[in-house]
Order: sequence, then structure tokens, then C-alpha cells
Amino acid sequence: MLDDTLIQRDPNTGLLRRLDFEYRLHKRLTGFTPGLPLSILLISYDVESISVEEKLKLFLYHELRVIASAITKRSASEYVIGKTGRTEFAVLAHIDEATAEKYAQSLCSGVSEDLSKDPRCGSEIRKTVSIGVVTLDSMVELESALNEAERCMIAAKALGRGRVCTMKQLHQQAIDAGMPLNLLGMEYKIRVQAEQTASDIAFQTRSTINNLMEKADTDPLTGLHNRGYFDKRMPREISDAHQKNKPLVYAIIDADDFGEINNSHDYVTGDAALRVIADVLRQETRSNDWVVRYGGEEFVVVMPDTGLEHGIEVVDRIRNTISQRSVPTKDGNNIQFTVCGGVIELADNEERVDKLTERVSAVVHVAKRQDGKNCIAYQDLKISEEIIVKDRK
Repeated sequence: MLDDTLIQRDPNTGLLRRLDFEYRLHKRLTGFTPGLPLSILLISYDVESISVEEKLKLFLYHELRVIASAITKRSASEYVIGKTGRTEFAVLAHIDEATAEKYAQSLCSGVSEDLSKDPRCGSEIRKTVSIGVVTLDSMVELESALNEAERCMIAAKALGRGRVCTMKQLHQQAIDAGMPLNLLGMEYKIRVQAEQTASDIAFQTRSTINNLMEKADTDPLTGLHNRGYFDKRMPREISDAHQKNKPLVYAIIDADDFGEINNSHDYVTGDAALRVIADVLRQETRSNDWVVRYGGEEFVVVMPDTGLEHGIEVVDRIRNTISQRSVPTKDGNNIQFTVCGGVIELADNEERVDKLTERVSAVVHVAKRQDGKNCIAYQDLKISEEIIVKDRK
């Protein structure tokens, strides 16, 4: 038997864990007081009704905290509240059936209201809980009491979710259906389980597809997007910039003397250098910018809603940061390396990705040819077609 002082609480919600809740229910049942009804509410978050798209971005741990808070603030201080399953909660209270039903209805509406108001839980789909209510007027076994509450909760889900079902209502449904209570309960359980299985299969299938798509678009060495991702997204980015009349910067970063790094040291050193470049690109770009390992030692940075002047500053900062980094070699030394960059801004008449890539590649080549390495060049078509190599600071 557990001691009252050994309270185990759920770390996410702060509520009693299942074992402690059941211990307190067991004490109420074994010390049952005639004339003092005991109500058990079993509350289940209706995750089955949430779409696959919503589940993929579901902040489940946060939503469970919101539900726990909604239950707690609508409950009297003497009520016992526990988190009894992955998405299940339970309440134990000395109240009669009518009061318990009214209280459960307030929880149903209150939880949905709090979930809809929370910015991290917001959704076009109404998020709900289903509640089963059992009120005991005499002592019963612990397992029997919990089974009756679960049967009512499953009935609430089967009848449409976001509702309350009491044992009295469940008995009446069996009478209306002309079925024994056990058979009706079994039908409800099969219906809910079938919906849950279908929901789980859809969710797992979509998750698997999304993971495969993400892997297909990711460079395994650097973790950046790959060329395939660039080919899919860049046309949309160009179209969006033209439609919204927003600037768009397209830059290429090319590692200097990369073949020499591989030849003089080894490919492990070369791979380390590529990962350093990728890390710097991630650190120096904004959340709405996107970065691609285009191929070999070439990287692409695309900066939506960014003018050429700011794009030049960003790429030059990237160049300077990389020049101060180093990677270890197999002989225990460290080597530094540099990059060149080319920066352009999308022109009004430019729509083809290949032509845009040809232009920015030409800018990079000028930077490498004129200054050799560790520099950037840019072209401002608003002024002229001249390609300008930026002075290093």
C-alpha cells in the first residue's frame, strides 16, 4: 500500500500519476460513506478527430498542459485530479450525478475554449475532450469503477466526441437500441478503435512520406538543402518576388582551392571544411533565407525580400567569418581556408532559373579571376552590367 506522502506527479502537467490517483480512489471506495455519492470523471483528449496535417504540427505536450490547467481551474480544491494515460485525465469528487454531469459539461466547453485561445494550440478545427461520468452510491471494486467510467467515456467518443456520457445515459441508450449494455459498449469500443486505427495509419503514412521527402531534399554531409530542393523551390521564389514586387537576392559561395585541400590532406579534411561553411551559412542568414549545397564546393544563398546592398553585406560577412575558421588535418595541424562569393538581385525581366544561375556564376568567376580568392563580387543591373569586385575590409 502506498503512503500519502509518496506522491508521484506527472512531470509535464503536475497532476497525480495514474498509480497515485487509483490509490486515492481505492481509499474512497474502501472507506465508502453511505449517503455521500462519489463521482468519477474520465476525460480523454479527442486526438482522433484532428486531421493528419494538424497532428504533424501538434504541440501535444503543451496542449496536455493547457487541458490540465483548464480542468484544475474549473475544479474545487478538494477534487482529486490525475493524468491517467497518454491523453487521459481523471477527476474524483464527492458530488451527486446531476452535479457531476453539469461539472463535466463545464469542463467540455472550458477545455475547448482554452485550447482555442492558446496561440500554440490555435486551429481551424475545434479541439475537444470526451468525458465519461460514473456516480457511485455504494462500495464497488476499484477495477469495476474504472471500467464503468471508461465505458461511458468511450460512448461519448462514439457518439460524436466533445460530449459527456453518464452511466444513466448509457443505460438508456442500451434500452433505446434494444441491446444488452455489454453489447452496446462493445459496439462503441469497436467503432472508436476502428477510427483510432484509421487515424493512426493515416498519420504514420503521412509522417513517413514527409520524412522521405525531407531526406530526398537534404544533403547528407552538411544537412543543408540539396540541388533537387533548389530546382523545386527557386522557380516559386522568383514568381513570388515578381507577383509581390519584392526584391530577391541570389548568391553563390564557392570554396577556394578546394581540390588542393583534398589532394594535400584528405577527403575527411575537405568534408570538415564543407561542414564549417554550412555552419557559417546557417548562422549568418535569417530564418526566411534558405541555403543549398548546390554541388561539390558550391553553395547557394537565397534571400527573399532583400535588396542587393544588404545581400552584399551578408555574403561579405559570411566570407570574412569563414576566413577565420579552421579545420583539423590528419597530421594534427589546423588549416584555414577561404571562399569567394557572387551576389546579384533579381531583375524585373528575369524569370528563368538557369539564366539567373548563369549570371551569378559569371559574377563568381570574375571574383576568382581578378582577386584569386577570399573576395566577393556583385552586379547591379539597375546601374550597369559591370561586375564589381568588392574591396575587402
